[in-house]
Amino acid sequence: MWNLVAYPIGKALAWALPIRFWVMPSTLPWIGGKEFSLNPCPFNIKEHALISVMIISSNFYPFAMQAVLVIRKKYGISIGFPSALCFELASRLLGLSMVAIGQRLVVERPSAIWPTVLVYPTLLNTLHAGMDVPRYRFFLIGSTIAFAYNFLPSFLFTALSYFSFICWIWPGNKVVNQLFGSLTGLGMSILSLDWNQITSMYDPLYIPWWAQANVAFGFILSCWVISPAIYYNDHGPTLLEEMLNKRTKDEDIHARLMRQYNTVPVWWYAVIFVLCFAMSIVSIKV
Repeated sequence: MWNLVAYPIGKALAWALPIRFWVMPSTLPWIGGKEFSLNPCPFNIKEHALISVMIISSNFYPFAMQAVLVIRKKYGISIGFPSALCFELASRLLGLSMVAIGQRLVVERPSAIWPTVLVYPTLLNTLHAGMDVPRYRFFLIGSTIAFAYNFLPSFLFTALSYFSFICWIWPGNKVVNQLFGSLTGLGMSILSLDWNQITSMYDPLYIPWWAQANVAFGFILSCWVISPAIYYNDHGPTLLEEMLNKRTKDEDIHARLMRQYNTVPVWWYAVIFVLCFAMSIVSIKV
């Protein structure tokens, strides 16, 4: 949605803002004497991609705030705004720095495929490739059908979102509700006609079949086999480890294209990690 909203806004700003360059004062460190402009070029796919990355990075609930609110409401302890800010920044930037440090393993490898990310460049290419009438028509028709259909499970008949028919037969049976309940158990009899529930974990429209099968097999094994066995037989915890595929392969097209740009040094992210780790300790202990 934000990609669609950003496109006309970017086009409008590129048309309205003055095409002019300013020179930074030479007395300023690092940026002195450099030129900048509010409208250096027509709104292009790189600017649009940067907007998408910024929105996606900030479009998450501040998880550290949950801990801050819980200790304030439940225990009457207020850590103050500076400590809360340090705690939140540390929790976010720690993950960012760890991903950046490990980008050679999780991003640059050809085997490291992230299907959910492929949707965004496809949309950006469609928007910036000119007026592709069939794609726009398909998008409008699909959006209209999805909007009309969503009223059925979301407003008219909400039971279609969680169609646990076995629990309807034995509503008072505790074990049945624990095993087959969608909201009260493991959801073994889940049948949903609500697209929001179907895509709550993975969207089947762009996730490859092998990835869906892998997730489904892991879910069934862990949640529908191992968890009930542990719960009803009082077994000990089971640990499952995944071996990281470190085989060296040729670079894919994405890695070759990114080689044209200067990469950010890894030690920058290491510094961010150390600083955020120290911030997290200070925000908790001080």
